[in-house]
Amino acid sequence: MKSINTRIKADETDHNKLEVKMLKIKCKKCGNELPEKSIFCNKCGNKIEQLERKPKKETGLKIFLGFLILIVIYILWTQNNKPIKNVPPAIKTNLAQEVSREKRYAHQKINLRQGRGENFKIINYLERGDVVNIDSTLYGWCIVYKNNNKIGYASENFLNKYPIPDLEIADWNWRTEPDFGGDGAVIYTVQIRNNTNRYIKNVLVEITTYDSNGNLIDTDQTYVTGLSPGGTASGKGYATYYGKENRASIRIVE
Repeated sequence: MKSINTRIKADETDHNKLEVKMLKIKCKKCGNELPEKSIFCNKCGNKIEQLERKPKKETGLKIFLGFLILIVIYILWTQNNKPIKNVPPAIKTNLAQEVSREKRYAHQKINLRQGRGENFKIINYLERGDVVNIDSTLYGWCIVYKNNNKIGYASENFLNKYPIPDLEIADWNWRTEPDFGGDGAVIYTVQIRNNTNRYIKNVLVEITTYDSNGNLIDTDQTYVTGLSPGGTASGKGYATYYGKENRASIRIVE
């Protein structure tokens, strides 16, 4: 009997728990708790249809908060991506131009003119070793800038893409002497310029001769010695004569 009562109480407890879970509204007249879908109050008989049910606001609140977050993100993005104000137009232009300008080197003294062409007045010049920037090349003439300032126009061919090397051939020539020494010879002279601030003892140069079809005939090497800092020195060499020499080239080996 005790076990039956215990079971009944347990069932009642489970039923009450289930009922509590289902109770969501109260009767306005007597305050009795009722299931949400009740039509009449089981205590006072009041019509539940007359009760004011509060609409669920959870979904609407989530939508509102999501919309608010989007607005905040948009405001922050627009603030971070606003164009820079109060920057002088000249600065913006210079920055854009500076990116497109090419660096060039003056390997000799170069006259700068007022416009594009030899007929324009010389207004400035570049010294050997000067480093400049150029842009707006037209008809072989370009605008020259130094320290970001326009200083004139020059022929682009006079401005080298590479800096002055430590050693360079300042001058050279060659000739054939068919009767030299009985078998003939190719005689060549070369002048080397030392562009460094140190003394250089020896420089090896090489001459190559070609026939009229561009085929290689022979090569020969000689040393130029005693180059002082910023100075020049000359050397002379004799190559084998074959009688077909039409042109020649020369280079610094080391």
